[in-house]
Amino acid sequence: MCLLKVEHVQKYYGNGGNITKALNDISFDMKEGEFVAIMGASGSGKTTLLNVISTIDTLSAGDIYVRQENISTKKEKQLAAFRKKELGFIFQDYNLLNTLSMEENIALPLTLLKEKPAVIDASVKQMAKTLGILDILAKYPYEVSGGQRQRTAIARALIHKPSLILADEPTGALDSHASYLFMEELGKLNEERHASILMVTHDAFSASYAKRILFLKDGRIFNEIYRGELDRKAFYQKILDVMTLLGGDVHAVR
Repeated sequence: MCLLKVEHVQKYYGNGGNITKALNDISFDMKEGEFVAIMGASGSGKTTLLNVISTIDTLSAGDIYVRQENISTKKEKQLAAFRKKELGFIFQDYNLLNTLSMEENIALPLTLLKEKPAVIDASVKQMAKTLGILDILAKYPYEVSGGQRQRTAIARALIHKPSLILADEPTGALDSHASYLFMEELGKLNEERHASILMVTHDAFSASYAKRILFLKDGRIFNEIYRGELDRKAFYQKILDVMTLLGGDVHAVR
């Protein structure tokens, strides 16, 4: 089933004779349960694309459908409700709130959806158990390790069963070992829970966990590759080959 449909999307910044075309006629589909990565050099438009899909930014032209519903035509109030219910976010720095316990951080999406306290409590405990962080629920972000913060961020992104998880450079601030652990967790979410994940990254290692990669250049889709039957190591090499063609910033062998 088609989960996400992006049709002829364009995004301009500026006005008059000084217009920058950040996205230039981008179209692609994403099926339910897919893990898709978006890659490209700095300034290629990958973060802008994620921002318009997440409704954080508005389109200049085109349409975006989630489960056949056109989100490009929704009003701000409708968009806020859509974000809360349908989207899960994983950020580069996790965006955990230091004034909330880990339990409260995980519960936040359900709290915003005004779910019943008993349902929230049961959901948080189940998610924490799945991700191995039951023992830190009473602690605060500054009291736990980076890996535990990662897992908390993943739990928060999943707790309300969103249609689509959006990850923006999730390993950008991590060292090699932490990146490996994080991507293993994200890969498991896709394989075992069939989570639909759209991830922006400029890191070939992280992208090798995806099943399909869209490469952007100058606001357009430059290339698209599928993992298919390749093992992750072979797919990683294929990604590096395309990135070499693209030029720009490549995070290579780890």
